[in-house]
Formats: sequence, structure tokens, C-alpha cells
Amino acid sequence: LKTLLYMGAKAAVKHNKEYQLYYRKKQQEGKPHFLIMNNVMNKLLRTVYSVVKNRTPYSRDYICLDPREKNVNSSEKNVA
Repeated sequence: LKTLLYMGAKAAVKHNKEYQLYYRKKQQEGKPHFLIMNNVMNKLLRTVYSVVKNRTPYSRDYICLDPREKNVNSSEKNVA
């Protein structure tokens, strides 16, 4: 199973914008290749689980925004 996830992660990094951006970001942080690929595999699993759970078609061009950024922006609005 791990081998299949790794092959899927390689394909995702090569062909999907979201995964390409994620891989480059982690590379710039100085993370090793296999650690990044493990993170991509987990991200891929979460994506597949979400698509199955919500019964929605996968959108190839969808870029997931970091949910932590929403909390930062909303807390700034509350303070100001």
C-alpha cells in the first residue's frame, strides 16, 4: 500500500498544481525529499477520504487554502 501511495504522490507532484506548490514550499524549507513525499502521501489520502466522504467530484484545479490563515485574519478583525 505504501508503494502505491508513493507512486500516486509522485504523479500528483508532477501533474497537480496544489501538490507541486506544496512540494516546492517544503523543498525551500530545506526538508528532505522522502519526508516531503510522506507528507504528500498523507495529503493525498486526506483528499481521497474527503472526496469519498462528501460524495463530491474531485476538482483538479482546486487549491486548498490553509485554514489557519482564516483564523489569523478573523482574529485581527476582532482586535481592530
